[in-house]
Amino acid sequence: MPVIKLETGPVSHEKKLELLKALPEAASRVTGIPVSEFRTFINEYDTDCIGVGDIPLSEHLKK
Repeated sequence: MPVIKLETGPVSHEKKLELLKALPEAASRVTGIPVSEFRTFINEYDTDCIGVGDIPLSEHLKK
């Protein structure tokens, strides 16, 4: 059971659906393992929980 993990900032529901389709398809193409064998986990973080240098991403995006 191969696992794909993506850690990201906020992503819309529609983009998550795209990722859940595209990531296993790409990994399957490269590895030859069937798409149905992959498990994909998307860990989504609020922009206040991501640091860019010494400031939260939420502040960095305001610049």
